[in-house]
Amino acid sequence: MAADKIPGDRPAAHRSRRKSSKKCLNAFCICLFAAAATACIAALTFGLVVLRVKTPTVKLTSVAVKNLHYGFSPTPFMEATLTGEITMENPNYGAFEYEGVRNVTLIYYGVVVGIGEVKRLSVNAKSIEKRKFIVKVKPNWRFVNVDYFSDDLARLKTMNMSWNAEFEGKIYLLKLFKEKKISVMKCSTSLNLTSHGVQNLCHLITTAMADKEQVKPLASATAELRSDDHIFLPPPPKLNLYRNKYIKCCGCFSALLLILAVIGIVLGFTVFHIKTPDIKIDSLSFPNDTLSSNSGIIVVASVSVRNPNVASFKYSKASTKIYYHNKVIGEGETPPGEVKAKDTLKMNVTVKIEPWKIDDASSLIKDWNSGALSISSYTEIPGRVKLLGAIKKNYLVKISCSLTYNSKSKTIQRQDCDQRVRISV
Repeated sequence: MAADKIPGDRPAAHRSRRKSSKKCLNAFCICLFAAAATACIAALTFGLVVLRVKTPTVKLTSVAVKNLHYGFSPTPFMEATLTGEITMENPNYGAFEYEGVRNVTLIYYGVVVGIGEVKRLSVNAKSIEKRKFIVKVKPNWRFVNVDYFSDDLARLKTMNMSWNAEFEGKIYLLKLFKEKKISVMKCSTSLNLTSHGVQNLCHLITTAMADKEQVKPLASATAELRSDDHIFLPPPPKLNLYRNKYIKCCGCFSALLLILAVIGIVLGFTVFHIKTPDIKIDSLSFPNDTLSSNSGIIVVASVSVRNPNVASFKYSKASTKIYYHNKVIGEGETPPGEVKAKDTLKMNVTVKIEPWKIDDASSLIKDWNSGALSISSYTEIPGRVKLLGAIKKNYLVKISCSLTYNSKSKTIQRQDCDQRVRISV
C-alpha cells in the first residue's frame, strides 16, 4: 500500500503563521470598527459645533450729536444730526453677508423722526465688524404729541427716543451650505438738549429668530410703537420654537444613530460574532487486548464538540482515520448531527485496525507487543453555524493527534493534538 501523508501533519512554523494571520485579522476588524465609531462621533461633534448656525448679534455701541437746534417760535421745533455706530458679532464658522442698504430708524413717542442707512456689511467667521451711520432728526409737531414735545423741550430738556434696525442676510458654511438669518436690534437713548449729549444708551432688543426669551425692556424710557412699525419687531415665538425643535430632533436622531452603532459594534463582537467550534479527542480506547496478523483490533475514539455560539452548529458525517508510519490502517465515520447553542456534544467513533492490509504489519504487531505503539489520528467534521437566518459561516474543523499507547498498562503515555479550521461564507 502506498504511503499516505497525514493531512494534519503540518510544520509548527505554518501553524504559527496561521495564528499570527488570525490575530492580525482580528486586530484589523477592531481598528476598523473603532475608526467607524470615531468617525461617527467626529461627524456628530462637527455637525453640532461647526455646522450649527447661530444668529449674529447687533448692538448700538455709540451715538454722538453732530449739531442740534431747537426752539419754541412760532411752534416747538427741534433739528439735529446724530452719528451712530453699530457692532455686529458673528459667532459662526462661516461668513455672514447681507445685500443692499439697511435702515436704522429713530422713533420718538411712536413716530419715526429719523432714518439712517447702513450699507452692505460682511462679517467674517468668528469676527466683529463695525459700521457708522448718520441720522437727521426733525420731529414734526403735526404728528408727535405737542404736549409731550413741548414739555421735553421746555422743562425736561431731554428727549427719550428708541432705535430700531433689522439685518437680514445669509450664513455661508464651507462654501456649500447657506442659511438665512435675521438679526433685530432695538435700544433706547436720552438726548440731552442742554449738554448736546446722548445718555442712557440701553439695549431693549438684541435678538434673532432662534432666541427663546421674550423681549423685555431694560430701560424705563420704553418707546410705544405705532401699528405700522411692526416690521422692526422680532419674529414670532412660534418660529423660534419650531427651529429649536428641529435642532433638537436632529441632535436626538444623531445620538440615536450613534447609540445604535455602538450597540451594533458590541453585538457584533459578542453575541453575533461567530466563533469556531472546538473539537477535542478526549480518549482512545482499545477494547480487545490482542493483535496479530490474522485478527484486527478495535479502536474507539471519544470526540467532544463544543459550540460556543448562540446558534446551533449543524455538521454532516464526521470521519476519523488512524495512521501508522504515515499509512492509513483504519477508518471510521459517524452520522450527521447537531450541537445546540452553548453546548458540548460527545460522540464515539469506532475504527477497526486490520494489520494484514498493510505492508509492515510485523512492525505494527511488534510495537504492540512491546507496549509502545505510536500511531496518529485525523478527524474531520464539516458543519455550519447560522444566525438569524442570514448570518452564516461554513466550517471544516480538522484535528490531528499523535500518541503512544501502552498495550500492557492499557494507557496512553503521550498525546499531542493540533486543531485547524477552514472557514467559508
